[in-house]
Amino acid sequence: MASFGKITNSLVTGVNENTLALANLNFDFSLVRVQAPEEYSAVGSALGTNRRENAEYGISHRTARKLGALFEALVPSVPKLISAYGSRSSEIIKAPDLNPSGSPRSHGAFAAFVGADATSLWAAATSSTTAIGLHLLDCLLARSFNDPAQSTSVWVELVSERQREIVRSRSRGADLRFADIATLNAASQQIPREELRLWDASVIAWLLAADTAR
Repeated sequence: MASFGKITNSLVTGVNENTLALANLNFDFSLVRVQAPEEYSAVGSALGTNRRENAEYGISHRTARKLGALFEALVPSVPKLISAYGSRSSEIIKAPDLNPSGSPRSHGAFAAFVGADATSLWAAATSSTTAIGLHLLDCLLARSFNDPAQSTSVWVELVSERQREIVRSRSRGADLRFADIATLNAASQQIPREELRLWDASVIAWLLAADTAR
């Protein structure tokens, strides 16, 4: 009869092997969408069809998901800040003068691009609270650099270093939890500079709109 210790070791080994197998899967982060915090609901409602689809299922959403998973262990929990940011953002985007609606008659082919660009914010809100925190971080970076190419370069370095850090942690044999699976997958996936540039550009566009609010 197998001893209790052997049974326990077998169970632990099985769990670790299953966890590692899941970690080796390549998740499509654009398929994972969460319910946005209630404070952000007006942001999603105010977006045009193209921007909303991009934020919920497109490149912007995929970028937000990967960034959120990559930095989840580092971004602190700040529920009051997240809530306040959502409430203020919803107030801003409800203002008709700041977020006018486009129409084919008045704006032609550019109708979908009229109004405040909150694509990255809604992408973050429908990805994770960590992604919202990173959106706030990008707002700070955008304030710090006059040249968007510089803030994009900072993101490239942050992402690269974080991915290397995760790989080093795994090479040292750190314990693997189910909660780490998304992080490991984000570390193994490329986040191209162009994706980070588009993310940063949307954040800057949102800041420009928000700066005119009272």
